[in-house]
Amino acid sequence: MLYLLIRVSTDKEMHKRIFLISVFASFLTSRVFMQTTFRHTRWLHCIILVSLLIASSSLWINDIHGMNLIDNPDFHYTSLSMPGCSSSNLISMKNGIATGNLLTDFIHRATPAPLLTITITPFLILYTWFSAAFSGYVKRRGVHTGYTRKIFHFLIFAMASFLQYYYGLSMVVVFGIIVSIAVLYTAWRGKPNPFYTAMARETDFPHEKRFIVIPLITTGVGGILTNLFFPSFSYIGFLVGGAGDAIGEPVGKRWGKHEYRVPSLFGVGATRSLEGSIAVLLVSFGFALFGLITLGFSVGISLYTASVVAVVTTLTEAVSHHGLDNLTIQVVAAGTAWVLVTVV
Repeated sequence: MLYLLIRVSTDKEMHKRIFLISVFASFLTSRVFMQTTFRHTRWLHCIILVSLLIASSSLWINDIHGMNLIDNPDFHYTSLSMPGCSSSNLISMKNGIATGNLLTDFIHRATPAPLLTITITPFLILYTWFSAAFSGYVKRRGVHTGYTRKIFHFLIFAMASFLQYYYGLSMVVVFGIIVSIAVLYTAWRGKPNPFYTAMARETDFPHEKRFIVIPLITTGVGGILTNLFFPSFSYIGFLVGGAGDAIGEPVGKRWGKHEYRVPSLFGVGATRSLEGSIAVLLVSFGFALFGLITLGFSVGISLYTASVVAVVTTLTEAVSHHGLDNLTIQVVAAGTAWVLVTVV
């Protein structure tokens, strides 16, 4: 919200006021939610305050030197020519020209602007802590792990989608590092951390920690692959992977009557349900449609592409190994959209 306000405002004094209000609100929010999840809140508050001071100083540096906090001046965004598409958010290239090397282009797009990183990182830290604390809070209220785990899943993918759309891969990389630190630390500590209990499925016993870390890794790999091979549609992969995959397990837990077994790692038994797969289909279609329209595609192309993406994603989710669907869904959703729009 802070950055949306800064983007629409040209008054530098207003930028400062918005930022200071956000600092105060963020601190109060973090105080409420972190106490429900973390023990050493004093140290965490110190880290937050230092981060916010760094971020606020960067705004003053921007005023003094006239630097651009929002965009890296070495990168320019150009529209990818596609039928029925008018978006300028589709692809980013170094100086407006692709180098022709997938890895080189990926590294360029993954490199964040320093001032933007310094400014936005404190808020990404707060968001990650809020997501973890809220999931832990809901778990402490007696909600099943199948729900609390997917709450965190959805919140993280939602932010990744936002960052991919507005700032590109570089800020997704920064956010991924923050989330990885939080999740790995939680897995290392284990019980009685409420966030750990919100993430550790009882059905994954005795490999709960592995099934916390493995989805984290597969999510990162999925984001890398989609941004490497289908950079214009990685946003679709995040949306469908975040919402479509998140809805399947809760719906299956609540209304699933027709279960089927799926392959799993480490011999842990895993089942999905027809009702959950139907939910994946419907939600994947809705979010794919939303993503394609926001990318600038016509309604007709968006409807057709979203329909195929939803079907292929649902089938992929139904046969994916337990713990690996964060990878497969992202790649299949983004890849299918890319094929339908650019190849077919």
